[in-house]
Amino acid sequence: MKKLSAIFIACFIGRGFAADAPYVQHAAFGWQTLNQSTGYAAEVASRINNLANTNAAAFARAMRALSHNNSALLIASATRHIDGAFADMPAAFSPAWRCRNSYGACAASPVRALEISARYLGGSARFDSDLNGGFNADFGGFAIGANMRGSDGAFEFSLRRSNMEVFSDDISNAAWANGATVAYKFRRGIFFLNTGATAGWIDWRENKDVAGARVDSEIRSQFFASELATGIVLGIFAPRVGIRYSGIMVDKYGDSAMQIFGAWNAGALMLITGVDVRKKLKLADFYLIPSLRLSYFQDMFHAGDAEFGVNIGRSGAYQIPIEWPDRTGFDVGVGLWIASNANVGFGIDYRYEQRSDYTAELARIGISAEF
Repeated sequence: MKKLSAIFIACFIGRGFAADAPYVQHAAFGWQTLNQSTGYAAEVASRINNLANTNAAAFARAMRALSHNNSALLIASATRHIDGAFADMPAAFSPAWRCRNSYGACAASPVRALEISARYLGGSARFDSDLNGGFNADFGGFAIGANMRGSDGAFEFSLRRSNMEVFSDDISNAAWANGATVAYKFRRGIFFLNTGATAGWIDWRENKDVAGARVDSEIRSQFFASELATGIVLGIFAPRVGIRYSGIMVDKYGDSAMQIFGAWNAGALMLITGVDVRKKLKLADFYLIPSLRLSYFQDMFHAGDAEFGVNIGRSGAYQIPIEWPDRTGFDVGVGLWIASNANVGFGIDYRYEQRSDYTAELARIGISAEF
C-alpha cells in the first residue's frame, strides 16, 4: 500500500477529525505507517488511501468505523445479562405460595415447595459517548429456573440466554449471551440476607462498513458477578442495601482488515440501596400482588485495564481507551403478579435504569408453578 501523505493526514486531523477522540487520529496515523498489505486488507487499505487524498470527511468517517471503540458496548452487554439474572435476587425472601402474605411468614408447621419458572425478557439500551463508542441496542432472551423454598429460606438456580443487536450507519453488532445463576435467600424475623453469583459467556459478530468495504470480526467475552444484599421487612416495605462485583474478560481477536485487537479485562464494585414495596391482595380464587422497586446505585471503583492495543499488520498500532458509563444512577421497577390457589402464577414487570449518559429498559413476562 502506498503510504498516506503526512501532510494530508495533518490537514484532515484539523478538519475531518476535529471532534474525534485522539485514538481515532492515532488510528489514522497507524494506517499511514502500514507499508504493505495483502489480500482483502489491501482492498481496505486502498479505499482508505483514496479517501485520504480526496475526501476529508469520508476519510474521518471510515477511520471512526475501522477503529470503533466497542468497550462500552461489551461492558453493557454483560451488564444487561447480569441485571436480568439478578432481577429478583435483592428482594426479601417470600415463602411458598400456600403460606405467603405480603412478605409473610409461614404457618407454624414448616412448608417445603419446589417452584419451576420461565420468563421471556426484552428491552433496549442507549449510550452517549465522547470516545466514538455510543450505541443504541435492542435485546431479548429467556430464562428457566427452579427454586426450593422452605419456611425461612430458598435456594435458586436459573439458566439464561439473551441476545443483543446494535445498528448504526456504519457498524452492526449481534451478540448471544449464555449464563447460569445460583442464589440463596435467608429470612429470620424481619431481617433478610440474599447472596448470589452468575457467570457466562457472550459471542459477538461485528460488521463494519469502511469506505464501502465490509470488515468483519468475531469476539468472545466472559463475564461473572456476585451480589450480597440485606435489609429488613416493615409491613409491605423492605428497605435494603447491597454490593455487587462484576467483571468481564475479552479475548484477543482479529478482523478481516488485518487489525489485531488485544485482550482486556474490566471490573466494577457497585453499591446499591433502595426499597421494595409489595402487597398481596386476595381476590376470589386468586391473589393479586403488585410491586414497586426503587434503587440508587453507584460504582465505587473500576478495576482492570485502562486501554487495549490494536496492531495493524506488522508496522502500525494504536491504543483504544476502555469506556464506562457514568458511575451513579437510579433504577425504577413496577410489577404485577397473579397467583391462583392451584399454586400457578404469571405476571409482568418493567424496569427503567438511568445514568447521565446511559439509559436501559427491561420488560419481563413470566409464569411459574409450585409443587
